[in-house]
Amino acid sequence: MPMLWETIRHKVYRESGYKCEICGSSEKIHAHEVFKFHRDSLTQELIGFKCLCYWCHITTHFGFAQRIGLGREAHKHLRKINKWSGAQAHNYVHQKFKAYRAIAHLEWKVDLSYVDKYIDRGDMIDPISILSTNRGER
Repeated sequence: MPMLWETIRHKVYRESGYKCEICGSSEKIHAHEVFKFHRDSLTQELIGFKCLCYWCHITTHFGFAQRIGLGREAHKHLRKINKWSGAQAHNYVHQKFKAYRAIAHLEWKVDLSYVDKYIDRGDMIDPISILSTNRGER
């Protein structure tokens, strides 16, 4: 699985031009999985990937940001990238947590079939190429 993830994340980086798809930063980029939740079948379906910088990624996982002591910084970043007031950002976060609490207790199946549509397993990254790529990674 690690080689599969390396292949996926490097493809995500290339497709985004090594820039965050939200704010345009090229510093500390991450690959982020995008899921759609189907309540009728209780299926969490992988529908894509996005290239995000560290701050957009941590802001996307706001609860995690709070747990590791970065809630204030994530809130500030959310306001900045959306040009929101503090109240607008607070309301957005409140609504997202409310939606999360409504579904978090459910037993979800995970559909990762998108991975096979996204990459050709014949294009798996060679471990040696990762070492040379990571040295120059932004």
